[in-house]
Amino acid sequence: MSGDMMPLPPWHAEIVELHEFFQAWLDGTLPPTDAAFARLVDSTGAQFTLISPSGELATREALLRDLRAAHGSRPGWRMWIERAQLRCQRGGLAVATYEEWQQDAAGTTARISTAVLAEQAGAPNGLAWLHVHETWLPHGSVEEDTYEATDR
Repeated sequence: MSGDMMPLPPWHAEIVELHEFFQAWLDGTLPPTDAAFARLVDSTGAQFTLISPSGELATREALLRDLRAAHGSRPGWRMWIERAQLRCQRGGLAVATYEEWQQDAAGTTARISTAVLAEQAGAPNGLAWLHVHETWLPHGSVEEDTYEATDR
């Protein structure tokens, strides 16, 4: 057996790759072009919704508007995904959970998210995001100073 890593399943690859887009867009390493921003546009379903850890509901339109305007707003910021797990996959839908970690000069935060993804031809990894619900992970639930990103 070789030391090569197995490719991630599409649902897992989509979670990791979209969050890599977020980091690159927000830290400004991606150019502020329509072509670069298409990664997000092409991966969100028309009726996409996001419930933030504070309980606020955002529509696809609001998310796209706010993220487009936030290009380069977080230089030096770092984001990564941990513990992605497929919870259910049926009839073209996948439900997954994952931890999203963020780090900047002010410290580290973490949230657990539940995502609903649907098969969609032409979408990155063949999946469109339909819904995400985020909840803060309690401070101290993981030793932040020793935590290593493993899903990058």
